[in-house]
Amino acid sequence: MSILYVHHLEDSPIGPIYIAVSRLGLRYIFLHKNGATLLQAAADTIGATLQAGTYFPVNALQQVTEYLGGTRKTFKLDLDLPPMSPFRKKVLGAAVEIPYGSTITYGELATRIGTPSAARAVGQALAHNPVPIVIPCHRVLAHDNGLRGYSAGRGIPTKAFLLKLEGVLGT
Repeated sequence: MSILYVHHLEDSPIGPIYIAVSRLGLRYIFLHKNGATLLQAAADTIGATLQAGTYFPVNALQQVTEYLGGTRKTFKLDLDLPPMSPFRKKVLGAAVEIPYGSTITYGELATRIGTPSAARAVGQALAHNPVPIVIPCHRVLAHDNGLRGYSAGRGIPTKAFLLKLEGVLGT
């Protein structure tokens, strides 16, 4: 059985943050008041046990905190993502390439991965992003550049905050 090491930040500009890493890298970020429950369910699904954050080869919580404070634009973290479909891996792999301060649409992301008619499927894959912020699904917008479809944190207000932080939206 694997161990996931957990850090928790109750008070951030976007609410509570729960981060879990394995010895291989970042596994989960939950931006939700029920993050502890969600994290336990995710750990149960993969047969892992949770332990208070004692093993952080690179401090993921510190990097996320720096990003939210406006002092970090890129992350230097190894990822150890949970098992997922090849399509979802492809979508998340393309999303991580969207530069800080930039946005694309779900349709543009679908085209980038070679499935131009799969905008909705791309949205569903992003809705299950295990490490929001680090894999910046908030940078993906609706076809009219509208802020729709964000499942992390408080939803659209969290997405808007992150895009304002990056200078994409006005204050």
